[in-house]
Amino acid sequence: MTSALIPVSERVVCDLTVAEADPFVDYLSSRIDAVLESHPVGSDERRLAQAMQAVLDTAAEDLHDCFRYDDGSQEMLKAKRRHWNGLCRLAGPWSTAAGYDASWTRISLLDSDDAAFAAKIRREALRESSTGPTTRSAVVWSPPPRPRAPPGPATVTRSGQRPSATDSRSLCPPAHASVGWLSR
Repeated sequence: MTSALIPVSERVVCDLTVAEADPFVDYLSSRIDAVLESHPVGSDERRLAQAMQAVLDTAAEDLHDCFRYDDGSQEMLKAKRRHWNGLCRLAGPWSTAAGYDASWTRISLLDSDDAAFAAKIRREALRESSTGPTTRSAVVWSPPPRPRAPPGPATVTRSGQRPSATDSRSLCPPAHASVGWLSR
């Protein structure tokens, strides 16, 4: 299935291609070039456009590296998503301009597994909205309780046992004991 047939909300990063990225970068470059041509050297507008061009060049190079070195790993898919979404944020102000492609939107799904999981969540949400909340939706996630520190000193002897308050084999002396160089 090609990404052109997938609705924008269903697109996955693993279907993204260089053929989609290059026109996106070219469109943004043309917008920046128009600003560069219309403002004199040394003006703030031209400097800002030059800075934007540098940011765009870096973002495009990073995305191209993701395509060039793609090994299909989750890390590479996440990097590709991050760089694609960075271009989308950069292009945000032009999203309603002439020539802007509606497919140049942020992507949240990595692969078909992510898409299947997202579809399952949407189906459950749709079912709950039509039948009312279920007991599952009423459960609120909370982090597991933090383990409590054991009572007593946190030191352990070489034998692996916790020392008693009077044990002379302790790795750390009792707080009231004087240490030679500190008591001088």
